[in-house]
Amino acid sequence: MAYANNSLATQQQKAPFSVIISSPNYQEMLSRTVQDEKKRQHFVTSIITAVSENERLGKCEAQSILSAGLKCLNYNFYPGGDTGDVYLVPYGSKCTFQLGYKGLIKLAQRSGVVKALNMDVLREGETVV
Repeated sequence: MAYANNSLATQQQKAPFSVIISSPNYQEMLSRTVQDEKKRQHFVTSIITAVSENERLGKCEAQSILSAGLKCLNYNFYPGGDTGDVYLVPYGSKCTFQLGYKGLIKLAQRSGVVKALNMDVLREGETVV
């Protein structure tokens, strides 16, 4: 009997992320967390795409993927894509959120505190004036 339960747990862990996030429990939690229907649908689509494009993300726990994806929404970004704003980074079986340098720039611009932002390559021996 215990073997049957372990077998079921293993099968559930191997289910694709798109199936897991579509389950009623996850959908209910997402509807409570992200009330705007369009934003929620965009989020689900973008996180499923991000996971399907990265094999290592597909091996991460669904809960950690969702948690990292929701952190993206906290900063008003969507997970995945090639924008360089945010990244979902797999570390073993956990997925973590990482803010990219382009995301930092956008956050600075959104804040209204930063007046101007200049970027350039700085090589060894050069100084900033």
